[in-house]
Amino acid sequence: MNSDHKKPALALILFFPLSFSAYCQVTLTLPTENKTNSQQPNTLCMAGEKSIFTCFTGKKAASLCIKKGRNDLFVQYRYGTSKKLELAYPTTQRNSAGKFMLSTTPYPGGGANRIRFVNGGYNYFMYDITKSKVDSDGQSYPIFMSGILVRKDGRNIASLYCDNEDAGISSIAFDIFNEENFDRNIDMSGAALPGHSP
Repeated sequence: MNSDHKKPALALILFFPLSFSAYCQVTLTLPTENKTNSQQPNTLCMAGEKSIFTCFTGKKAASLCIKKGRNDLFVQYRYGTSKKLELAYPTTQRNSAGKFMLSTTPYPGGGANRIRFVNGGYNYFMYDITKSKVDSDGQSYPIFMSGILVRKDGRNIASLYCDNEDAGISSIAFDIFNEENFDRNIDMSGAALPGHSP
């Protein structure tokens, strides 16, 4: 079965808040190929891989995993459980990193990071958002939110929040993915509403 054309399965993302001024100076260190297939704890990534993000929703999880091969990087998005994957994209290593695009938007007191890929005509946006909110006493504090939004033909198809508070995009993403301009008409902050699963 070719999972590249499977109907969208929803997943979420691991959150490490990033400084927009600092991410360009990250040094990328990746594991090389090995013969071990054991799964790492708290992620769908295997031994010898690193997680660009991992996010939990109910009994399922999503991970974006990366491994350094002999001639190329292998980046794969996975959704499901440790016993059964419902979606793995892409299925082949060649130019796998080129199938994912990164975009960022600065906000006062924070910002938004997004990774997008297209599978079977569906656009998946994995995101984390940090915003500043002022309470009734005038004190400012950060609000963190992460999730995934699935769109097709200009419409929101599905969205969900991460259950784990530490979900967000790893700094590795800024070293390996090409950047794109983000369509500001898409409201990511209001996209993930509880109960709106596909």
